[in-house]
Amino acid sequence: MAINPETSAWVRALLSEEIERAVAPMRQELDQLDDWANGVFAALEDVLIPLLKAQPDIARKMQPLWELAAQRYEQLEQSQGQADDFHETAELLQARKMLYRRLALLGLWQGVDP
Repeated sequence: MAINPETSAWVRALLSEEIERAVAPMRQELDQLDDWANGVFAALEDVLIPLLKAQPDIARKMQPLWELAAQRYEQLEQSQGQADDFHETAELLQARKMLYRRLALLGLWQGVDP
């Protein structure tokens, strides 16, 4: 038994509406989580900038670790986005990469050109 084109279009429209209705709360939750993560990042930056300026020894310890994270991030982004052993993803490295570059631009890493 074949479905006529009008019925098919109606079913597609109905399914599309249902999918949109189901996805809308997930979109809202993702937007809220994104805002929350951005707020945590901003708070971390607010603390790190004065801390690293006041405690250059901490900056000397953090700089190579975050530089390595930035390099690993670039490697994973150019490949499949996840390490072969699945313990490391680009997303897990991204915050450290972003902080490393931001703090380099602010001149907090000695001997690192931004």
